[in-house]
Amino acid sequence: MALSADEFPYMNVEDYLALDGAAQSVRYEYIDGRLRMLAGGSPDHSIIATNLASILTYALRKKPCIVYNSDVYFKISEYRYLHPDITIGCDPRDKNRKDNIQYPRLIVEVLSPSTERTDKGEKLNFYWEYPSIEEYVLIDSERKFAEVYHRDSDTWTSRIYKTGNVMHLQCIDLEIPLDEVYEKTSLES
Repeated sequence: MALSADEFPYMNVEDYLALDGAAQSVRYEYIDGRLRMLAGGSPDHSIIATNLASILTYALRKKPCIVYNSDVYFKISEYRYLHPDITIGCDPRDKNRKDNIQYPRLIVEVLSPSTERTDKGEKLNFYWEYPSIEEYVLIDSERKFAEVYHRDSDTWTSRIYKTGNVMHLQCIDLEIPLDEVYEKTSLES
């Protein structure tokens, strides 16, 4: 039986790591002592995340970067642990780690109605402040739409991509036709 975050109004880091590590069918994020249970995604959410992870994995196969799915958590600080839908790490310090990564270059969140506000608000602010993150990608699961935030030194810029556009991920020098990300979803034309 999955435990709800409401059952744990506050939890220490050690207990969170034990709970999240033992969870079979649910994942929890941990932010400043509070749990957030990750909602199950729709079939389109799952297909979009899988399509994009497959495209990224194939494109980066001969580079030192690794593509992680949401099973791996990102330790953003001592009291913040997140499970992005896709994380790309290129830093050798993350290679062969057993439990988390700490130096991601690119983070992807597939938006759903229940997560959009958090992904575009709280998480966006966390990721902007994290020094190794160069890009943050938001992919909509209900329409063909993506927003890519890119860091140039201390300045963040964003670009919008829609049907027919080619999404450019500068930090890994990769172009992806947005329509490929939505193949086999209910949004496919």
